[in-house]
This record gives sequence, structure tokens and C-alpha cells, in this order.
Amino acid sequence: MVKSKVVWSDTTLNQRRQIFEYWNLRNGNTKYSERIRVSINNRIKLITKNPEAFLNVDFVNTHVTVIEKFKLF
Repeated sequence: MVKSKVVWSDTTLNQRRQIFEYWNLRNGNTKYSERIRVSINNRIKLITKNPEAFLNVDFVNTHVTVIEKFKLF
């Protein structure tokens, strides 16, 4: 089995940082942001092991999954 690679664009990294900052300010702590981060990392592990298990989208070699209230492409 070939292991897939997850590529983070600069835009995605910036959006992720902004999401974490928003929730940190809104909640007054980092607990929710940490929960999201752990969920993202766990899902990425699954995606890299078996990307075909996730919904394919119209972009080449791109799949989507929902984590909490967010979509990860």
C-alpha cells in the first residue's frame, strides 16, 4: 500500500491559525483549539493510510472529511 501525503498550503495554515486564535479568544482558553488540533492530526493519520475511504472531490488526488464544524480537503 502506498502511503499518501498531506500537503498544507500557506492559505490553509493561515486559516487554521486564525481558527485557533478565534476559539482561544472566544473561550478564554486553548482547550477547544487543542481538541480540534488533535482531531485534525488523528484524521490526517487515517487519510494518509487509506485516502480512498474518504469522499473524493473534483480536484485531482483530493478527498474531503468533516472534523467538528470544519471540512478538511
